[in-house]
Amino acid sequence: MYVGLENIEPDTGRIVNLEPTPGARIASTKYRFDRRHVLYGKLRPYLNKVCAPDFEGICATDIVPLLPSPMRSRASSSRTCSGRPPSCGVPRTP
Repeated sequence: MYVGLENIEPDTGRIVNLEPTPGARIASTKYRFDRRHVLYGKLRPYLNKVCAPDFEGICATDIVPLLPSPMRSRASSSRTCSGRPPSCGVPRTP
């Protein structure tokens, strides 16, 4: 199964709208994960896209598969994800 950021609901940890996709059909770079991983969406962290899948699969590179044990509960806490409010804007590059 392929998991993209669009498949992780903000704040709930639910994985939605998954469709079976063979890894060979995905041309972009990807990460492999299994049931031991916590998937953390690193793009716009204030959206709090964190989930613990109960299956093996691959994910987009804007999702980081983590293998911690204590982080599973701390990664989705509001304190962890409230570092930068959405009103701060996007940093500009030259």
